[in-house]
Amino acid sequence: MESLVAWVKGIVCYSILTAVFAELLPSKYYKYIKLYMGLLFILLFLSPAVKLFHLEDLMEDFFNKENLKIELADKSFELELRQQEAYEELLLQYNNQLTGELSGFLGERGYQLISTELVWNEDTESETFGEVAALKLTVGREGSKDTDIYVERIQVEVFQSQMENREEKALKNELANFYNIDASNINVSIQGGGDR
Repeated sequence: MESLVAWVKGIVCYSILTAVFAELLPSKYYKYIKLYMGLLFILLFLSPAVKLFHLEDLMEDFFNKENLKIELADKSFELELRQQEAYEELLLQYNNQLTGELSGFLGERGYQLISTELVWNEDTESETFGEVAALKLTVGREGSKDTDIYVERIQVEVFQSQMENREEKALKNELANFYNIDASNINVSIQGGGDR
């Protein structure tokens, strides 16, 4: 009879402890709390049968094995997150490298790079991996604030005039050579016009 009373007290204490943990700990830990408290409940619920049949060693082995599985899954997830962070850092470095090259390219031609959005081929299996696929830039002439060039899918556009002037043609040819792209795939317009 005493063992039955102790068993019921254990289940009541378990219920109170579960409610306290669920309220006090952040919700991001809820799945871990639920898992461990569930395992504890199974152990508590089966404890009379375990004692009756002397299965303590078997239960201990089972819980150790399950705990190791959980730790392995957590470590695997942690490793995956670290790899993703390292990959994103490399992407950022490559974007910075491309932006630096573009800034130097435009600076040599009398333009100042104000902002840029680069899209490049990130498929490592592709032959064109790392090549620029689309580009949107805001540039200004040295000392000027209002000149924009928008490049989308290797098209540089700022909408002001339909006629291509000499300065736009020159920049178009230089961008084609810089990115090794056919000049017919590039459309350059400079806001405010240029030399006709």
